[in-house]
Amino acid sequence: MVSGCGKDPATEPDPTPDPNPSPGTAGITLYDQDLVLADGESQGTLSFRAAADWTISLSETKAEVSWLSVEPMSGKAGEATLTVSALPNENYEDRSALISIRSGSATQSVPVYQKKKNALILSKEIFSVPQEGDVIDLEVKSNIEFEVAILDDWIKQSQTRALTTHHLQFEVAANPDAGNRTGKIAYFFR
Repeated sequence: MVSGCGKDPATEPDPTPDPNPSPGTAGITLYDQDLVLADGESQGTLSFRAAADWTISLSETKAEVSWLSVEPMSGKAGEATLTVSALPNENYEDRSALISIRSGSATQSVPVYQKKKNALILSKEIFSVPQEGDVIDLEVKSNIEFEVAILDDWIKQSQTRALTTHHLQFEVAANPDAGNRTGKIAYFFR
């Protein structure tokens, strides 16, 4: 026969959190697991609860974090909201950093991501074609999907080779008139 004595866990009240925890028992509760910012100058917020006074540090795996700022950089125990500001991303790749929150002996990190700048770079924007017509070559460098729309019926796309750099050819028909004519080719972001 086995017997025991103790309190029923279902009837035991939840312990009240210590308003002044020792540094060794301080904790951080994150309300946001990450933050994603647009490619232009942008701001966002991160919220958390710290059981003790806290400080912020920034780190990035590739370089110093000069594009990101956080206010405030320190605070007292309790609820906190950080304002995270990023300079425009002029790069053609996403970038990221870590915001580390230290409170007592606890540390939590929140990744911040900033989207890449959308780019569509043309090797040349204006072409002069002889009256009898010709084939023009256009190189397009992009980090996004795009579509080509020809806005005049006397221009046709004749060949496309696509990877990261796109080589596009357009056939320009002969000009039956003696005067100059101007045509347009538009590129649309998807």
